[in-house]
Amino acid sequence: MVEVPAVAIQWVIQTTPSNIELARLSNVSKRWSKEVQSFTASYPNAMMPSLLLPSLARYVMNMDEEKRHESEHPDTFCATWLHPNGIQTVPVSTSPIQTNGSHLSYGKGRARSNGENSSKHCCFEWRGYRNASQVLSPFGYSKRFVDGFMAEISGVDCSGKEEDYQLTTASVRGATFARPEAYCPCWDTNQAPSETSDASSKEVELRKYSRLIRQERLKLHHRQLLPRAIQSSLFKDPLRPLRPGKRQPSVQLLNASGSNAVRLFTPPFNCGPLSGPLTIACVAIATEDGCFLSGLKSRCEFGHLYPQREEENLIDMSPICIAIDGVTKKQDQHSKKNTGRNEDEDDSSEDTSKDEKRAYSGDSSFACDCSFNSKGELEDADAEGEEQKPPDYLYKGKRGPGEWYCYVAIIDGPCSTIRINGADESVSHFRNEAFETEELALLDGLTIGSDSSFDMPLCFGEGAIGEGDGAISELVVFQGRLHQNDIKALETHLMEKHGITATQGTRQFLQQEDEWRRSSRALIEQAAPFEMVTSGIPLRSVANDYTVAWDRTSKVTGEKINVARIGSRMSTGSSDW
Repeated sequence: MVEVPAVAIQWVIQTTPSNIELARLSNVSKRWSKEVQSFTASYPNAMMPSLLLPSLARYVMNMDEEKRHESEHPDTFCATWLHPNGIQTVPVSTSPIQTNGSHLSYGKGRARSNGENSSKHCCFEWRGYRNASQVLSPFGYSKRFVDGFMAEISGVDCSGKEEDYQLTTASVRGATFARPEAYCPCWDTNQAPSETSDASSKEVELRKYSRLIRQERLKLHHRQLLPRAIQSSLFKDPLRPLRPGKRQPSVQLLNASGSNAVRLFTPPFNCGPLSGPLTIACVAIATEDGCFLSGLKSRCEFGHLYPQREEENLIDMSPICIAIDGVTKKQDQHSKKNTGRNEDEDDSSEDTSKDEKRAYSGDSSFACDCSFNSKGELEDADAEGEEQKPPDYLYKGKRGPGEWYCYVAIIDGPCSTIRINGADESVSHFRNEAFETEELALLDGLTIGSDSSFDMPLCFGEGAIGEGDGAISELVVFQGRLHQNDIKALETHLMEKHGITATQGTRQFLQQEDEWRRSSRALIEQAAPFEMVTSGIPLRSVANDYTVAWDRTSKVTGEKINVARIGSRMSTGSSDW
């Protein structure tokens, strides 16, 4: 058998366009695996910029930040990957708590009546991947190969210790965890951080009392701030609703009692703000309009937002969209210079002090200076009484909310696209002519479950069960535009993991069903004089609307929802009048 010359193998490696194809080359044989390792480690700049493996080599070999940002080869890397098994939970009582009425209320929405004396499992932290093999395995790389490659490029161990999970690595450079709003890691210590050994007895007593107050406030924070941890629905196939899929841990962005919508934050990205192109994947469900994710202070939103038609305004079921505020080249250059936080850096800034007041209700004994609270003061349009301006650029698909989907957003200026369950959406582009900016997104961190100003939360603490109850199960952000084959491999990995069926070949049918479902909702919601006209809607679409359906299950969790019967005194009984 003729042996392939080394130079031929190296040429194939150098011209490989996608991660999945490079992974296949590394799996051919031991010789090919060794050639891929050595060539990528030796000549990373000679390979395609969309490949993750050469990006790892460039990052490790050019650890100096100025060299990295002066490089002519833009890095493609994972900024964050929050996965289902990283959801950390704590039981939270939903029983009424007697308070003096002086505590603050967080979140949005009206109270939902709940007379149950029980507890809910809530998420106090969402941890993500840090290991190179975890990030690269969906593209076909073996753990053995990745570990050998990381050893070749200076012996860097990206696995990290368990206690270092909050620190970023060469494999995940943005953020490795997320926390609920105003619930930073300092709450875990359960002590005032300013306590010293030479304090007087009076000061010690006061601090002991402060800790007791802190414990009570912690319980209150658990009830008000932590989102629910749930299991996703077993049935996620809209074509075959009785076909079982897979259940995965998920975060439902409602607090324990269901009275308020809540959200999570990552710290500001340690690698600095990301500028487009970006590749974002999200396994989630929205039952009404809401935002899956956005920046901390920058507008880079992805969700069911910004209704364009009167019908969409009426029913709050807008198609999926990407909304960004463009930036000038000067702003982009400034953002690249401010590239995250040094671990030894002094965090005492004016913005941090404002966040301390927000996080700890103005009590100086609970003030903290951790990096998690360094995002600066949040801009809340409602609080300032100002109407939020429309986005500079809007990319709108066709599919509305209502099912568990594997969403993918590729944010790349005029070439931006949206994919749902492995199929491209028909995307319409809109531009705000009032603003002259570059069509370039900036993502400085993640606000999960809402936009940055909390105007469009994913959930609502009001209405009947099953309304406004969105959830997110997995969230991935890559800097750079991944190759089309890599996007398909990532989608396949996520859909198999969550039991979601690909819709390739059935996209038009599903879009039509979705359009009928939203038109049915609009027909029912319209007010007199009932002027809405449609081209015809199948009876099955109208009969399945939640306001008239006799048999209902939650799309989010798959649990049975009790439906009030006509003429029944009790919501679970049959007609007995």
